[in-house]
Formats: sequence, C-alpha cells, structure tokens
Amino acid sequence: MEEQTERLTGSESGQTPRRTPTTGYRSRELEWRQAHGEVLRNYSGQWIVLEAEEIVAHGKDPQRAVARARAKGIRIPYIFYVGKAADLNPLTLEW
Repeated sequence: MEEQTERLTGSESGQTPRRTPTTGYRSRELEWRQAHGEVLRNYSGQWIVLEAEEIVAHGKDPQRAVARARAKGIRIPYIFYVGKAADLNPLTLEW
C-alpha cells in the first residue's frame, strides 16, 4: 500500500508530481480584457459576461447578467466586475 501511494504521488523520486498546465483556458477573454480597458470603462460598476471577444451580458446584478448569458446559450459564463474609477489602483493604474 505504501509503495502504491509513493508511485501515485511521485514521491519516490523526491519530486512533486507535475500537473497539466491550464494555459489557454479563457485566454481569449483575458487577452480581450487587457486590450480593451477603454471599452470596459463604459461599464464601470457593472458585472460583465464575456464570451471570446464579445460582451454577451452586463449589469449591476451578477445573477441577472449570468441568467441573460445563459439565455443566449452560454453554458459556462466568464464573469468579472469592472470597478468604479474610485477603485483605481494608483500603483498599477489598473481597473
């Protein structure tokens, strides 16, 4: 039993087992967010549901935004909050 555990965890070589990287997951949405800060300023104080490079729903209530996105056929919504200007981080100048 102990031998099986070692084999499963990779501890026999003293190394931590490697996990499959999740690169590429939602990368289109993340890239869009980084490139379109000026667009996002128009949605200050709102929740945004983004699918690829398209805003499919938005609003002050995240549950309603997700419901609207699901009504459009989005199975797993990518949702995030756009902070207000007062939430601006002066150190990084990010929203």
